[in-house]
Amino acid sequence: MAPEAVAENFTEVRNITAELIAKWQNLSPGTTISPIDELNRLDIETTTQCFYGRRLNNLSGPPHPMIAAMDGATSEAMKRPTRPKPLNWLLYSSKFNRDCATMRKYAADCLSYRKAHPRTDRQDLLWTMLNAKDPQTGTGLDERQILDEIVTMPIGSSTAPCVIASALYHLVQTPSCIAKARAEIAAVVGGSDAELTLAHLDHLPYCTAIVRESLRLSAAAPGFNIEPLPATPSAPVQLVGGKYTIPAKQTVIIVLHGVNRDPAVFPSPETFEPERMMGER
Repeated sequence: MAPEAVAENFTEVRNITAELIAKWQNLSPGTTISPIDELNRLDIETTTQCFYGRRLNNLSGPPHPMIAAMDGATSEAMKRPTRPKPLNWLLYSSKFNRDCATMRKYAADCLSYRKAHPRTDRQDLLWTMLNAKDPQTGTGLDERQILDEIVTMPIGSSTAPCVIASALYHLVQTPSCIAKARAEIAAVVGGSDAELTLAHLDHLPYCTAIVRESLRLSAAAPGFNIEPLPATPSAPVQLVGGKYTIPAKQTVIIVLHGVNRDPAVFPSPETFEPERMMGER
C-alpha cells in the first residue's frame, strides 16, 4: 500500500488493536489464549474494516468462518497439484468447495453491506473496485471480479498474524529485548496513557527491527516461485557462473527458511537479535 493509504487506515487499525488488547487485559488470571488465533481475528477484522468499510465484531465469540475457510482452501490449493486429479475429486473436493463457498459468502456479504450502506466520504479499496474504470477501455470490474478481489485481500494479509505471533514468542524468550522496546516506546510515545500516532512510527527503530528480525526467523511466507529467463527461449539457464543448470521454463522455489539463515549474511543465524536489523547492518 502507498504511504498515504497507510496513513488513512492507521487510526482504524490502532483502535481495533486497542480493543483486542483491552479484551486480553480483562481476562481472568490464568486464562490461556492462542496468540495466532487471536491475531487471525484481528487481521480479518482490520482488513475488512480498512478495505471494505465493515466491522465484523469478530474479536470475541466464535471466530468468523472466513478464517478457517482461508486456511483450509489455501492449504488444499497448494496440495492439489501434487495428487492425481481423480484423487482430488473423490476425497478432497467437497471440503475445498465448501471452503471456497464460505470465502465467497464473506465477499458477497461485504459487497451487499456496502450497497445497503453507500458512503461517498469513504474512498477505500471497495469504493475503487466499484467505481474505477480502465483508462484504455473505459470498463470497470464486474461483480464476479469484485468478489474475487475481496476474497484475495484477507488471504494476502494472513501472514501478518504469523509474524506478530513469532515476535511475541521471541520476545518472551529474550526479556532484554522487551526492556529495550519498552524503553523506546516510553521515550517516543510516552506513558501507558499516551496514544500512539502514525508520526511516532518513524521514531521507533528498535520496535521496527523486532518485526524485521521476527520476519527473518519465522518465514511467515515460507517461500516464493521464480522462473529464470534463459538467454534464448529453449536454452537452459546457467546460475553462479555455470555451477547450476536449470532447464528452460523450470520454476525454482526460493525457500526463505534457508535463505534467512545464511551464516555468511546473518552471523549466529538462529539467535534473535533485532540489532542486526538496525542502521547500516
